[in-house]
Amino acid sequence: MGLSEVYTAESDLTEVATQYLVKKNGVEAVFLLVNEWQGELVRDNYTIGIMKSKGTDRGVHIRYGKNIIGISEKLNCDDVATWIYPVGMDGITLPEKYLLNPLWEGSDYPDFALVKMVELKEVNSEGLLRIEAQKYLDAHALPDVNYKVDFILLGQTEEYKNYKALEQVEVGDIVTVSHSIFGIDIKVKVSGVEKDLLSAKNTKVELGQPLSTIDRYFAEISRNSEILASTISQALSSMLYYTNPSTLEVGAVEKEVIYMPIGTVRNTNSMSFLILSVNASSVCTLTIKYSLDNSIIPINLKQKLQMGDNLIAVPMALVAISEGGHYFSVKLCLDTGFITTAKWSAACY
Repeated sequence: MGLSEVYTAESDLTEVATQYLVKKNGVEAVFLLVNEWQGELVRDNYTIGIMKSKGTDRGVHIRYGKNIIGISEKLNCDDVATWIYPVGMDGITLPEKYLLNPLWEGSDYPDFALVKMVELKEVNSEGLLRIEAQKYLDAHALPDVNYKVDFILLGQTEEYKNYKALEQVEVGDIVTVSHSIFGIDIKVKVSGVEKDLLSAKNTKVELGQPLSTIDRYFAEISRNSEILASTISQALSSMLYYTNPSTLEVGAVEKEVIYMPIGTVRNTNSMSFLILSVNASSVCTLTIKYSLDNSIIPINLKQKLQMGDNLIAVPMALVAISEGGHYFSVKLCLDTGFITTAKWSAACY
Protein backbone atom coordinates (compact mmCIF):
# COMPACT_ATOMS: atom_id res chain seq x y z
CA MET A 1 0.00 0.00 0.00
CA GLY A 2 1.47 3.39 -1.05
CA LEU A 3 1.38 6.60 0.93
CA SER A 4 -1.18 8.12 -1.45
CA GLU A 5 -3.65 5.41 -0.44
CA VAL A 6 -3.29 6.29 3.25
CA TYR A 7 -2.77 10.06 3.34
CA THR A 8 -4.65 12.94 1.78
CA ALA A 9 -2.65 16.02 0.77
CA GLU A 10 -3.92 19.57 0.36
CA SER A 11 -2.49 23.06 -0.16
CA ASP A 12 -3.55 26.63 -0.96
CA LEU A 13 -0.13 27.56 -2.43
CA THR A 14 -0.17 28.56 -6.09
CA GLU A 15 3.52 29.27 -6.76
CA VAL A 16 5.20 26.96 -9.29
CA ALA A 17 8.54 25.43 -8.30
CA THR A 18 10.50 22.21 -8.71
CA GLN A 19 11.70 19.85 -5.99
CA TYR A 20 13.45 16.54 -6.77
CA LEU A 21 12.86 13.70 -4.30
CA VAL A 22 15.39 10.90 -4.67
CA LYS A 23 15.73 8.12 -2.10
CA LYS A 24 13.71 10.07 0.49
CA ASN A 25 11.18 8.63 2.88
CA GLY A 26 7.72 10.19 3.31
CA VAL A 27 8.66 12.44 6.24
CA GLU A 28 11.82 13.77 4.54
CA ALA A 29 9.84 14.44 1.37
CA VAL A 30 7.18 16.46 3.19
CA PHE A 31 9.70 18.71 4.93
CA LEU A 32 11.62 19.25 1.69
CA LEU A 33 8.38 20.42 0.07
CA VAL A 34 7.60 22.71 3.02
CA ASN A 35 11.07 24.24 2.77
CA GLU A 36 10.92 24.71 -1.01
CA TRP A 37 7.48 26.39 -1.02
CA GLN A 38 8.02 28.23 2.29
CA GLY A 39 4.64 27.06 3.54
CA GLU A 40 3.37 25.98 6.95
CA LEU A 41 2.78 22.32 7.70
CA VAL A 42 -0.71 21.32 8.89
CA ARG A 43 -1.24 17.77 10.15
CA ASP A 44 -4.65 16.31 11.00
CA ASN A 45 -4.37 12.57 11.40
CA TYR A 46 -4.16 11.28 7.80
CA THR A 47 -4.58 14.69 6.16
CA ILE A 48 -1.38 16.64 5.49
CA GLY A 49 -1.44 20.21 4.26
CA ILE A 50 1.17 22.76 3.21
CA MET A 51 -0.58 26.10 3.60
CA LYS A 52 0.32 29.76 3.18
CA SER A 53 -0.65 30.28 6.80
CA LYS A 54 -2.29 28.00 9.30
CA GLY A 55 -4.37 29.32 12.14
CA THR A 56 -6.34 32.56 12.23
CA ASP A 57 -6.17 36.03 13.71
CA ARG A 58 -8.77 35.78 16.45
CA GLY A 59 -8.28 39.38 17.52
CA VAL A 60 -6.35 38.38 20.65
CA HIS A 61 -4.47 41.46 21.89
CA ILE A 62 -2.13 41.39 24.88
CA ARG A 63 0.16 44.01 26.41
CA TYR A 64 3.68 43.09 27.49
CA GLY A 65 5.55 44.96 30.21
CA LYS A 66 8.56 44.06 32.31
CA ASN A 67 8.96 41.54 35.12
CA ILE A 68 5.59 39.77 34.91
CA ILE A 69 5.72 36.46 36.77
CA GLY A 70 4.92 33.57 34.46
CA ILE A 71 6.00 35.31 31.23
CA SER A 72 9.49 35.18 29.74
CA GLU A 73 10.56 37.22 26.72
CA LYS A 74 13.44 36.77 24.28
CA LEU A 75 14.23 39.55 21.80
CA ASN A 76 16.56 39.27 18.81
CA CYS A 77 17.36 42.62 17.17
CA ASP A 78 20.27 41.34 15.05
CA ASP A 79 18.45 41.94 11.76
CA VAL A 80 16.56 45.12 12.69
CA ALA A 81 17.41 48.11 10.49
CA THR A 82 16.07 51.57 11.24
CA TRP A 83 18.23 53.41 8.71
CA ILE A 84 19.63 51.86 5.54
CA TYR A 85 21.98 53.07 2.81
CA PRO A 86 20.79 51.26 -0.34
CA VAL A 87 23.23 50.77 -3.21
CA GLY A 88 22.19 49.37 -6.59
CA MET A 89 23.94 48.25 -9.75
CA ASP A 90 27.06 50.25 -10.67
CA GLY A 91 26.87 52.15 -7.39
CA ILE A 92 23.41 53.70 -7.91
CA THR A 93 22.23 55.49 -4.74
CA LEU A 94 19.27 57.62 -3.69
CA PRO A 95 19.62 61.44 -3.68
CA GLU A 96 19.07 61.53 0.09
CA LYS A 97 21.36 58.46 0.52
CA TYR A 98 19.58 57.13 3.63
CA LEU A 99 16.08 55.72 4.15
CA LEU A 100 14.46 55.76 7.60
CA ASN A 101 11.83 53.25 8.61
CA PRO A 102 8.90 55.44 9.79
CA LEU A 103 8.03 52.84 12.43
CA TRP A 104 11.10 53.95 14.40
CA GLU A 105 10.82 57.67 13.72
CA GLY A 106 10.77 59.81 16.87
CA SER A 107 12.95 60.86 19.77
CA ASP A 108 11.73 58.11 22.10
CA TYR A 109 13.21 55.16 20.19
CA PRO A 110 15.51 53.68 19.22
CA ASP A 111 18.38 54.91 21.39
CA PHE A 112 20.52 55.17 18.26
CA ALA A 113 20.04 54.50 14.58
CA LEU A 114 21.02 51.07 13.30
CA VAL A 115 22.50 52.06 9.93
CA LYS A 116 23.15 49.31 7.42
CA MET A 117 24.42 49.45 3.86
CA VAL A 118 22.22 47.22 1.70
CA GLU A 119 23.55 46.12 -1.69
CA LEU A 120 20.80 45.48 -4.25
CA LYS A 121 23.04 44.52 -7.17
CA GLU A 122 20.23 43.60 -9.57
CA VAL A 123 18.55 47.03 -9.32
CA ASN A 124 19.47 49.27 -12.25
CA SER A 125 17.45 52.46 -11.65
CA GLU A 126 16.84 54.95 -8.86
CA GLY A 127 13.08 54.38 -8.87
CA LEU A 128 13.40 50.62 -8.56
CA LEU A 129 16.10 51.04 -5.91
CA ARG A 130 13.69 53.05 -3.77
CA ILE A 131 11.00 50.39 -4.09
CA GLU A 132 13.32 47.49 -3.28
CA ALA A 133 14.94 49.39 -0.40
CA GLN A 134 11.53 50.08 1.13
CA LYS A 135 10.68 46.38 0.85
CA TYR A 136 13.91 45.60 2.70
CA LEU A 137 13.05 48.11 5.45
CA ASP A 138 9.56 46.64 5.84
CA ALA A 139 11.01 43.12 6.15
CA HIS A 140 13.58 44.21 8.77
CA ALA A 141 11.50 46.66 10.78
CA LEU A 142 10.72 44.57 13.85
CA PRO A 143 12.79 42.37 16.16
CA ASP A 144 12.24 38.63 16.32
CA VAL A 145 10.40 37.90 19.55
CA ASN A 146 9.59 34.83 21.59
CA TYR A 147 7.24 34.74 24.57
CA LYS A 148 6.56 31.82 26.89
CA VAL A 149 3.46 32.10 29.05
CA ASP A 150 2.98 29.77 32.03
CA PHE A 151 -0.64 30.10 33.21
CA ILE A 152 0.01 28.17 36.41
CA LEU A 153 2.43 30.90 37.57
CA LEU A 154 0.58 33.72 35.85
CA GLY A 155 -2.67 32.79 37.59
CA GLN A 156 -1.17 34.00 40.86
CA THR A 157 -0.77 37.58 39.56
CA GLU A 158 -3.04 40.55 38.90
CA GLU A 159 -1.95 40.57 35.23
CA TYR A 160 -3.63 37.18 34.63
CA LYS A 161 -6.85 38.79 33.36
CA ASN A 162 -4.93 40.52 30.55
CA TYR A 163 -3.67 37.18 29.18
CA LYS A 164 -6.70 34.97 29.77
CA ALA A 165 -7.57 35.01 26.05
CA LEU A 166 -4.42 32.98 25.35
CA GLU A 167 -5.97 29.97 27.09
CA GLN A 168 -8.00 29.27 23.96
CA VAL A 169 -5.56 29.93 21.08
CA GLU A 170 -4.25 27.18 18.81
CA VAL A 171 -0.89 26.66 17.11
CA GLY A 172 -0.66 28.95 14.08
CA ASP A 173 -3.07 31.58 15.41
CA ILE A 174 -1.93 35.21 15.26
CA VAL A 175 -1.70 37.29 18.43
CA THR A 176 -1.03 41.05 18.60
CA VAL A 177 1.46 42.02 21.32
CA SER A 178 1.62 45.68 22.38
CA HIS A 179 5.19 46.15 23.54
CA SER A 180 5.14 48.87 26.19
CA ILE A 181 8.92 49.40 26.10
CA PHE A 182 9.27 49.81 22.32
CA GLY A 183 5.85 51.45 21.97
CA ILE A 184 4.94 49.26 18.99
CA ASP A 185 2.50 46.46 18.14
CA ILE A 186 3.99 43.17 16.96
CA LYS A 187 1.91 40.43 15.33
CA VAL A 188 3.28 37.01 16.31
CA LYS A 189 2.18 33.44 15.75
CA VAL A 190 1.42 30.84 18.36
CA SER A 191 4.29 28.39 17.89
CA GLY A 192 3.44 25.89 20.64
CA VAL A 193 0.86 25.07 23.30
CA GLU A 194 0.49 22.67 26.23
CA LYS A 195 -3.10 21.77 27.12
CA ASP A 196 -4.93 20.51 30.16
CA LEU A 197 -7.00 17.75 28.56
CA LEU A 198 -9.62 17.85 31.30
CA SER A 199 -10.36 21.58 31.08
CA ALA A 200 -9.40 21.89 27.38
CA LYS A 201 -7.47 25.04 28.28
CA ASN A 202 -3.87 25.90 27.49
CA THR A 203 -1.51 25.71 30.46
CA LYS A 204 1.52 27.00 28.52
CA VAL A 205 1.73 29.02 25.31
CA GLU A 206 4.74 29.97 23.20
CA LEU A 207 4.46 32.97 20.85
CA GLY A 208 6.72 34.25 18.10
CA GLN A 209 9.76 32.77 16.44
CA PRO A 210 10.97 29.49 17.98
CA LEU A 211 14.16 29.88 19.98
CA SER A 212 17.36 28.92 18.16
CA THR A 213 18.62 25.38 18.55
CA ILE A 214 22.27 24.55 19.15
CA ASP A 215 22.53 23.47 15.47
CA ARG A 216 21.36 26.91 14.35
CA TYR A 217 23.87 28.57 16.66
CA PHE A 218 26.72 26.49 15.21
CA ALA A 219 25.56 27.30 11.67
CA GLU A 220 25.44 31.01 12.51
CA ILE A 221 28.90 30.89 14.10
CA SER A 222 30.28 29.17 11.00
CA ARG A 223 28.65 31.73 8.69
CA ASN A 224 29.91 34.67 10.76
CA SER A 225 33.42 33.20 10.81
CA GLU A 226 33.45 33.05 7.02
CA ILE A 227 32.19 36.63 6.76
CA LEU A 228 34.79 37.81 9.28
CA ALA A 229 37.61 36.06 7.41
CA SER A 230 36.46 37.60 4.14
CA THR A 231 36.15 41.05 5.70
CA ILE A 232 39.63 40.89 7.18
CA SER A 233 41.17 39.74 3.91
CA GLN A 234 39.47 42.57 2.02
CA ALA A 235 40.07 45.31 4.59
CA LEU A 236 40.86 48.56 2.85
CA SER A 237 40.92 51.07 5.70
CA SER A 238 43.50 51.80 8.34
CA MET A 239 42.21 51.53 11.91
CA LEU A 240 42.97 54.14 14.54
CA TYR A 241 41.97 54.09 18.19
CA TYR A 242 41.25 57.04 20.50
CA THR A 243 40.64 57.24 24.24
CA ASN A 244 40.37 60.26 26.51
CA PRO A 245 43.58 61.15 28.39
CA SER A 246 41.72 63.24 30.99
CA THR A 247 38.35 63.49 32.74
CA LEU A 248 35.50 64.79 30.55
CA GLU A 249 32.42 66.69 31.67
CA VAL A 250 29.51 67.39 29.31
CA GLY A 251 26.36 69.43 29.93
CA ALA A 252 23.74 71.28 27.88
CA VAL A 253 26.38 73.04 25.78
CA GLU A 254 27.60 70.96 22.84
CA LYS A 255 31.15 69.73 23.45
CA GLU A 256 33.63 68.03 21.12
CA VAL A 257 35.00 64.98 22.91
CA ILE A 258 36.79 63.21 20.04
CA TYR A 259 38.83 64.59 17.14
CA MET A 260 40.97 62.01 15.42
CA PRO A 261 42.54 61.30 12.02
CA ILE A 262 41.43 58.37 9.88
CA GLY A 263 42.74 57.14 6.54
CA THR A 264 41.58 54.94 3.68
CA VAL A 265 43.63 53.47 0.84
CA ARG A 266 40.69 53.74 -1.59
CA ASN A 267 37.04 54.86 -1.72
CA THR A 268 35.10 52.78 0.77
CA ASN A 269 32.43 52.58 3.48
CA SER A 270 33.33 52.16 7.13
CA MET A 271 31.86 51.84 10.60
CA SER A 272 33.17 53.56 13.70
CA PHE A 273 32.19 52.67 17.27
CA LEU A 274 31.87 54.99 20.26
CA ILE A 275 32.05 53.47 23.75
CA LEU A 276 31.49 55.64 26.82
CA SER A 277 31.33 54.89 30.52
CA VAL A 278 29.66 57.92 32.12
CA ASN A 279 28.11 59.01 35.40
CA ALA A 280 24.92 61.08 34.95
CA SER A 281 23.76 63.64 37.52
CA SER A 282 20.11 62.91 36.67
CA VAL A 283 17.85 61.15 34.18
CA CYS A 284 18.59 62.80 30.83
CA THR A 285 18.94 62.33 27.07
CA LEU A 286 22.36 62.38 25.45
CA THR A 287 22.61 63.67 21.87
CA ILE A 288 25.54 62.40 19.79
CA LYS A 289 26.64 64.15 16.62
CA TYR A 290 29.55 63.06 14.47
CA SER A 291 31.20 64.55 11.43
CA LEU A 292 33.82 63.81 8.81
CA ASP A 293 36.09 66.68 7.76
CA ASN A 294 33.79 69.11 9.63
CA SER A 295 30.75 67.94 7.63
CA ILE A 296 28.00 66.69 9.96
CA ILE A 297 26.66 63.22 9.18
CA PRO A 298 22.84 63.70 8.95
CA ILE A 299 21.92 61.16 11.62
CA ASN A 300 20.77 62.36 15.03
CA LEU A 301 21.75 59.78 17.65
CA LYS A 302 20.10 59.92 21.06
CA GLN A 303 20.68 57.80 24.15
CA LYS A 304 18.55 57.89 27.29
CA LEU A 305 20.61 57.84 30.49
CA GLN A 306 19.65 56.95 34.03
CA MET A 307 21.01 58.76 37.06
CA GLY A 308 24.34 57.19 38.04
CA ASP A 309 26.58 54.93 35.99
CA ASN A 310 25.75 54.22 32.33
CA LEU A 311 27.59 52.25 29.65
CA ILE A 312 27.02 53.47 26.08
CA ALA A 313 27.99 51.69 22.86
CA VAL A 314 27.01 53.37 19.59
CA PRO A 315 27.83 52.39 15.97
CA MET A 316 28.47 55.32 13.59
CA ALA A 317 28.27 54.68 9.85
CA LEU A 318 30.68 56.45 7.51
CA VAL A 319 29.43 56.10 3.95
CA ALA A 320 31.27 56.77 0.69
CA ILE A 321 34.58 57.91 2.23
CA SER A 322 37.00 59.06 -0.43
CA GLU A 323 40.56 57.75 -0.61
CA GLY A 324 43.08 59.55 1.59
CA GLY A 325 43.28 61.18 5.00
CA HIS A 326 40.33 62.63 6.93
CA TYR A 327 39.42 63.96 10.37
CA PHE A 328 36.63 62.40 12.42
CA SER A 329 34.84 64.31 15.19
CA VAL A 330 32.26 63.43 17.85
CA LYS A 331 30.26 66.04 19.81
CA LEU A 332 27.98 65.45 22.81
CA CYS A 333 25.35 67.47 24.65
CA LEU A 334 22.53 66.84 27.16
CA ASP A 335 18.99 68.11 27.49
CA THR A 336 19.51 68.56 31.23
CA GLY A 337 22.11 67.96 33.95
CA PHE A 338 25.65 66.82 33.21
CA ILE A 339 27.72 63.66 32.76
CA THR A 340 31.26 62.88 33.83
CA THR A 341 33.59 60.44 32.08
CA ALA A 342 36.66 59.28 33.95
CA LYS A 343 40.11 59.16 32.37
CA TRP A 344 40.44 56.41 29.71
CA SER A 345 36.66 55.75 29.85
CA ALA A 346 35.76 57.10 26.40
CA ALA A 347 36.91 55.15 23.37
CA CYS A 348 36.41 55.44 19.63
CA TYR A 349 37.69 53.11 16.95
